[in-house]
Amino acid sequence: SQKRPLDSAVRIIKAVYTAHSNAGQAIAWDLTIELLKQRMAANNNHESTIDDYLMILGILRKVFPYSQNPSDITDEMARRFKAIRASQVKPRTLHGNLNKLSVLWSKWLIDECGLVTQNPWLSVSKPKLDKPSPRYLEEGEQASFFQWLDDRWDRWRLPTLLFRVKGLIGCRLLELCSLPTAHLQEGRILLSSETNKGRKTKRSKIPTELFEELIALTGETYVWESYSEQLRAIHQRRGLSRQADNVKPFAPKRLKRFLQKEITAYNQAHSEVPGFRPFTAHTFRGTAMSKAVQAGASVDQASIAFGCHPETMRTHYLALQEQDIADAVLDRIQGESVNNT
Repeated sequence: SQKRPLDSAVRIIKAVYTAHSNAGQAIAWDLTIELLKQRMAANNNHESTIDDYLMILGILRKVFPYSQNPSDITDEMARRFKAIRASQVKPRTLHGNLNKLSVLWSKWLIDECGLVTQNPWLSVSKPKLDKPSPRYLEEGEQASFFQWLDDRWDRWRLPTLLFRVKGLIGCRLLELCSLPTAHLQEGRILLSSETNKGRKTKRSKIPTELFEELIALTGETYVWESYSEQLRAIHQRRGLSRQADNVKPFAPKRLKRFLQKEITAYNQAHSEVPGFRPFTAHTFRGTAMSKAVQAGASVDQASIAFGCHPETMRTHYLALQEQDIADAVLDRIQGESVNNT
């Protein structure tokens, strides 16, 4: 895009001509982290964004435990980090890690905090990535997963209901797990700009019967806060006192981890089934987008409904559109070939 090189040019010019008050000072990692938190909070960054940056910084420090401050990280160490991390994660994750570290250095440690003058991550090439293959959940796949959840948890409605809602409105998992009770309004789910990645409040309609179920389920603060109490009760009915005692109080991130682990367990349990394709919680979001386009919505219309850039939708989510176009083209070519013969 045009914006990216322009932004990079601004940062380079500022790095060369701006006198940084802290540049050259070896400020320890702990103080660096506190300064980053302050500057990011002052910039009104979401808490999840701040946590994300600090997480990748923590990974870097584990790889180089003897580094004392950001100035210790050299170009060679950055390249070593790439090699070490490549043995631990998939290429797409590594690509994201390197991108975050480069932004962390250029925007925050250099521009905002003035702690360093050079970005060692500019010398590191990012791994080549295959074009993602969007995953679409067929109705039978969803039904099979929901039946498995019912059998596994004595027909416990909460996890199935959450996934059903996610599949209808296409939101991100943590957004839905963090849903406040006050955000159920007149048949709609309000996803506020405070937790929404796109920084735009969305009011998503859901079917009346599901909305009424949510109203009946809601806790005092969060919609899903009865999760912990209900899970503990299931363990107690099964005579599993230790597991019941280990259930911790509700927190959105705990519920998110539980749901992700359930999908992982389902994938593992069906890994030997012929034709089975594993999926993730995020697949429900892509499925909702694909269904919208299949039902006649344009990509631009669907991108508004789901809070996603149209090009991102085309690249990562629309499993049906590309295949449909390819099939139509080949049908036309092959039909003409048959007629000519």
